[in-house]
Amino acid sequence: MPILVTGTTDLSRRLTHQTQQGFTLIEILVVVIIIGIMMTTLVALRGSGQESRYLQGQAQRIQMVIGLAQQQAIYTGLPLSMAFSDKGYEFSAWQLNQSAESLTSENDTAQKPPEGQWQKIEVDSLKPYEPERPLQFSLKLLNESPSPDKAKPLYIYPDGLISAAEIRLALPDWPDKQIKMHTDGFSALAFELIEAKP
Repeated sequence: MPILVTGTTDLSRRLTHQTQQGFTLIEILVVVIIIGIMMTTLVALRGSGQESRYLQGQAQRIQMVIGLAQQQAIYTGLPLSMAFSDKGYEFSAWQLNQSAESLTSENDTAQKPPEGQWQKIEVDSLKPYEPERPLQFSLKLLNESPSPDKAKPLYIYPDGLISAAEIRLALPDWPDKQIKMHTDGFSALAFELIEAKP
């Protein structure tokens, strides 16, 4: 009988010794490489999604502020302009001169437009805007010939209409896609994410 007991003890020792072995170095390296590949893919996919969402957010902001500018133009009965630059965009409003405000005869105002000048708007909703990330803006007026000396702004008229235009937004560090915004002047400003042209 003692032989049986010794044999069982040797067998249990062998089983215990085999179950206590850990992972080999190769197995650990394979798992680490797989996790690294998965994290790299996840970061790449998430990054492109963030760029797209950022551009779409900026396009929605432009839609909103142009809507506010249209309301302002209708309320005041005077045009507004929206000028784009490398840093962002800003609105200006047409301010009448004192002599133009004092005109009372409709015949006088019909013969010549009221005199005035453009002044930048500093109201909270239409104050100059500079995005948190560098953003490239381009404006193309569809019904006007291009001006060689300087870029013309987008006009918002007192009846609520805006210039027929195409606005493009692009991120310098994400050259694959851009936002194209367009309107014929009568319809609302629509936008779409498109492939950037080389």
